[in-house]
Amino acid sequence: MRIPRGQTWQRAVETLLDKRLGITPETQLSCIAVDPASHVESEDRAASRSYPGVDTLYQIDEVTARVVMNEVDTATLHRIGLPDGQNFAFSRWEPARGPGAGSMTIMHWSWQSSRDTSAARVQRAPSLTRGHSEAWWAEVREQRRLLLVPEPDGDVQGGARAGAGGSWFSFGISATVLEDLMRGKKVDMKRARRAAREICSPGYTCQDFYGDITAAFPELNLYLVGDMTSGRAGEDEYQRTLGAMFSFFWLMRLHLDGSQSFCFGLDENWKARARPFDDSQAALDEWERRSAFHRDAEWASLESSCS
Repeated sequence: MRIPRGQTWQRAVETLLDKRLGITPETQLSCIAVDPASHVESEDRAASRSYPGVDTLYQIDEVTARVVMNEVDTATLHRIGLPDGQNFAFSRWEPARGPGAGSMTIMHWSWQSSRDTSAARVQRAPSLTRGHSEAWWAEVREQRRLLLVPEPDGDVQGGARAGAGGSWFSFGISATVLEDLMRGKKVDMKRARRAAREICSPGYTCQDFYGDITAAFPELNLYLVGDMTSGRAGEDEYQRTLGAMFSFFWLMRLHLDGSQSFCFGLDENWKARARPFDDSQAALDEWERRSAFHRDAEWASLESSCS
C-alpha cells in the first residue's frame, strides 16, 4: 500500500489493517500489538508497477506486529483466518474515480508459518518472539491507559482551543471561562441517584456505574480542556478521578467481585481481569504483586469500614 506524502507509518499501518483486512482502529487497540522498535526503512529499485518500463525507486517501511487473541474480538479474528491460520478473503467497494459506477475489489490472503518465510529467505523485521522492546510495551500500555478518556465534545473543544497561537482559552468578555465551558450542561441527579441506589446490586456492573457517573457529572470533562495546577496532564487527572470512583465502587461490592476488580482491574468486557496484561516480565511481576495483595489483604476489615 502506498503511504501518502506526509502520513506517518503508524497511521499507514492503521489504515492498511482497516481498509485491506477490515480491522477497525478500535479493534486494533485491543488485538493488534505493533512494535515501534521493529520499524525499518529500506529501498528497492525495480520497474514501475503502474508505468511499465519506468525504473522506480521504492521506499519501503516494514514493521512487525503481533495478533493478541481475546474473547472480545473473536469474530473479527475468525474473519481473518485466526487462530487456525486459514486462507481468507476480504472485499471492499471502490468508488469510481470518474464517470461510471464503482467496483467491488476482492482480496485473497493466506497465512505463512515462520518456517515458510525462513525457507523463502524473506527479510523481516525482528520477531516479537525474541523479546519485546521497552518502547513497544510502553506504547501498548499507553494505548490501554487512554481507552476510557473521551474526546472533548464540540462545544468544549471549540471554546477551549479557539484563538490558536494565543492563550489556551478564548471567550467572551462578559462570561467567565467556567460559565462558557459548562453552558447548557447540568448535573443529572436521576443518574446520580441510580448509581447510589444500585451500587451494591449484583446486576449493576462497573460499566453501568461509569455510564451513570459520567452522565451525572459533566464537569469531569473539564479535566480535558486545559493544563492542570497539579502539573499532570488533564487525561491523567481524569483517570485518577475515575480510578478513585471505581475503587469506591469495588469496595462497596466486596461481597461480590469487588476484591478481584480492586486488585486486578478490568478486562475488555468490564469483568475482573483473570490474567496479566501481556507476557512481558514487568507485567508478570506486577501480576504477582497484585496476587499477593489480593491474598493477604484484610478484606473483612475493609468491608466493615464501608458498611
